[in-house]
Amino acid sequence: MSRAAGGVRDVRAGPGAGHGPAAAAAGGASGSGLGIGDRLVGAVVEFARGAGYRELTLWTNDVPAAARRIHQRHGFTLVDEKPHHSFGKDLVGQDWRLDLRAAPG
Repeated sequence: MSRAAGGVRDVRAGPGAGHGPAAAAAGGASGSGLGIGDRLVGAVVEFARGAGYRELTLWTNDVPAAARRIHQRHGFTLVDEKPHHSFGKDLVGQDWRLDLRAAPG
């Protein structure tokens, strides 16, 4: 039996907006340590560059340190943080952005 170990949600800003999806790349515990999150983010970035997007926005919570390292490794920078209450917990949502016009690092 196969199970999904992660996913990406594409939230477009609208036609002609010039930037790509607000990608929420999620890896589950079953994929932890296997490089799945890194590959998901890499695939999103590669797709967006190939499609001509100028920018990507990625939203996550501040809890997963491994996710933050993945975002930074792919060139995303933290641009905003907002507290919220979800999943029965007080969390801090984060917006990460990547300028796709810059040369890949």
